Amino acid sequence: MLLHALNIILLGGMLFLHQNGAIPSSLDWTMLIVLSFSLSYLFNAIAIRLGLLFNIVDDPDNERKIHKLPTPLTGGVAIVAAFMTTILLNFHFSWNMKGILIGSGIVFFAGFIDDVRDLSAKIRLGLQLAASAVVILFGVRISFIPDWLGGFYTEAIITTIWLVGITNSMNFLDGMDGLASGISIIVASFFAVFAMRTGQPYLAFLCLAIIGSCLGFFLHNFRPRKNAKIFLGDGGSNFLGFFLASVAIMGDWATNNPFDLIAPAVIMGVLVFDMTLTTIMRIRTGKVKSASEWIHFTGKDHFHHRLTDMGFSPKGAVIMIFLTCIVSGFSGLVLRTAEGLDLIFTIFQSSCFFILIAFLMIYKKNAPKDQ
Repeated sequence: MLLHALNIILLGGMLFLHQNGAIPSSLDWTMLIVLSFSLSYLFNAIAIRLGLLFNIVDDPDNERKIHKLPTPLTGGVAIVAAFMTTILLNFHFSWNMKGILIGSGIVFFAGFIDDVRDLSAKIRLGLQLAASAVVILFGVRISFIPDWLGGFYTEAIITTIWLVGITNSMNFLDGMDGLASGISIIVASFFAVFAMRTGQPYLAFLCLAIIGSCLGFFLHNFRPRKNAKIFLGDGGSNFLGFFLASVAIMGDWATNNPFDLIAPAVIMGVLVFDMTLTTIMRIRTGKVKSASEWIHFTGKDHFHHRLTDMGFSPKGAVIMIFLTCIVSGFSGLVLRTAEGLDLIFTIFQSSCFFILIAFLMIYKKNAPKDQ
């Protein structure tokens, strides 16, 4: 209750200063995080009550669920509301950014509708493809393919695979308290540092607004020794995955040089790793045979599930994945300036790191149990 009151006072003061010109239209990075955090924390408190009121909850009705009480699925609504309020107060949108926000909005609403009433996997995939098309048409795409390899059309296909893949990977990893939002905070933090180091303050400020919005949710969701008060829902995880995947190809690191894209991909290494490993294993075992089946299939074979199979507690698995994200983030930062043998060595080191994790998880899962 005290934290709620402090947030209201802080938020009211910031909005008053903003309206009276005491804070410039482009807030410095500290103010951006504080504003988005305060909004998100308050919006999540409201979203908890609304989720319970309208019965938009996740019931612990099958063995995949590790929570014990019906929990609101409205965290994504609060994050999106906080993020949009922050940037609407302080930003003028470029053409590219408009496309990203429209595309992110499409996948958010698709996910939220799925939270309220189930959407078929084909409809969800169709809306994700539509959102990817919007982003591409607004000029955000991977752009290094020569004309003789298909040029724009090949770039559009690769961009779509990237956006849809990362969007669903974030959704797949939203299976333990704090996991998806924590990954988003870490990834966005490294993107912000990356953007500042490469002279892209506009992109950095957007990442900082996402960080604050996720932090406000995180305090309600990741509670040691207590149950989460609220979940992201598919709307929230889809929004975060799609937005961060778009940011990864919006910056100048994804232009004209195929090696530039490696750095943001490494920063998002946990998402890429989980998506790749589960896809390969599911195809290999015949569990999925189409893209819609891939989206719809639910199983306990993701990174966090495999860590709990190895003996980690749920909170321990989440922290282990956070540490892996941080290692990947620093590797991505190093890649930006690496050349020649340093570049090859860093890529090799990052690849070996994830291959080792995959080997240990698969070996542990397949190892014979003691009688």
